[in-house]
Amino acid sequence: YRLELWGEAAVAALLLLALGGWVFGYSRHVRAGFLKLQERNSRQLLDFTPDGLLILDSSGRIVFANARTEMLFGYGRDELRGKDFGVLIPPESGCGDFPPVTAAPEQAAGIETTGRRQDGTSVPVDLSFSPVLSGDRRLFCAAVRDITERKEAEARLHASEGTFRRYVERSAAGFLRNTLDGELLECNDSLVRMLGYASQPDLKAHNISDLYLDLGDRQRVLDLLKQDGVLSDYELRLKRQDGSLVWALINLTLVTAVGGTTFVEGSIIDITGRKHMENELRTSASLVEASTDLIAYGSLEGEVLFLNQAGRRMVGIDPNRSVRGERILDYVVEEGQKHFLESVLPLAMREGQWAGETRFKNFGGGASIPM
Repeated sequence: YRLELWGEAAVAALLLLALGGWVFGYSRHVRAGFLKLQERNSRQLLDFTPDGLLILDSSGRIVFANARTEMLFGYGRDELRGKDFGVLIPPESGCGDFPPVTAAPEQAAGIETTGRRQDGTSVPVDLSFSPVLSGDRRLFCAAVRDITERKEAEARLHASEGTFRRYVERSAAGFLRNTLDGELLECNDSLVRMLGYASQPDLKAHNISDLYLDLGDRQRVLDLLKQDGVLSDYELRLKRQDGSLVWALINLTLVTAVGGTTFVEGSIIDITGRKHMENELRTSASLVEASTDLIAYGSLEGEVLFLNQAGRRMVGIDPNRSVRGERILDYVVEEGQKHFLESVLPLAMREGQWAGETRFKNFGGGASIPM
C-alpha cells in the first residue's frame, strides 16, 4: 500500500513539474510577445515624430533611426544602422565630436549645424542630445530638426532690408522699448525726430497708444506679438505730435527679462516717402491707362514689355492678350522693318530717344496705321 502511495505521489509530482514548466514557458512566450508589441508600438510612435530621431551608442554609432531621419538624409534605416554619426553630421561642420559623451544634456541642446544627405547636398539642422540608459549600456538620443525653412526666411528678411536701405540711410531707424501696458521705457533721438517731439523725456511722457493713428492697429500688433513672439517688416500708420500721418516699417520682438517682466523691443523706419512714391506710381499708371495715345514700353533687346489699352485698340489687339516678350518689329509693317531695325532702334539706344514717323500693322485687318 505504501509503495502504491509513493508511486502515485511521484507521478503527481512529475505532472506538477511538467505543468509548471509549461506555465513558465507559456509565460515567457506571452512576455516576449508583449515586449515585441511594446517595441513595435514604440517604433511606430518614434516614426510619427516631426523630427529626425536617432539612438547612438557611446562610440557614436547609430543603433536606430526613425522614418523622418530617412526622409531628411535620404538613407534607409538599415543603411544607417552601425554607421558613425559623422556620416550625417560631418566633423568639418564645426560642431566638434558627437555624441558629447561627457556633456550634460542641457549643454547639448539647440546646436545649429550643417548635415550631409546621401546625395552629398547640405541641409541646415538643429541638434539636441539626451542620454538614455538601457540596462548597463549608455546610449544617446539625438533629435535632428530640419531648419531649412527658418534659414530661408531669415535670408529673405536680410534681403528685404536692402530694399529699404536708402530710406534708412536718409533717416536712421528709431528705437523703442515699451511695456505691454504701453509705458515707453526707452527711445532714441531718431524716433523723437521722426514723430516730431522735442526730446526723449517729452516722448516718453506719452503712452505708446498715443503714437498710433488707429488704436485698433495697436491691438492687432499685440495679438501678433503674443502669437509669434516677433513681428517683422510690418507696415503701420503712426501719427506725429501734430497729428499728421507717418508710415512706419516696424520690426518688434516680445522679450522676457530675467525677472519675468515682458516688454516689446524693436526698430521703426519712416517709409512715408516710399508710400508717397507708390501713390505717385499708381497715379502715373492710371494716367497711362486713361490716355487715348498708344503708350508702350520695350526692352533694349527689342521686346515689348507693356502696351496700354488705347494702343491695343489702335493696332487691333485683344485687350486681354499678353504682349510681353513679343518683338517690336512685329508691330512695324514689313517694308519699314529694315529702316526701323537699322536706323530707329540704334539711334534710340544711342541718343536715348527718337522722334519720327512710321507705320504699324493693323492686326484686326485693314490698312496699316500711320504713327
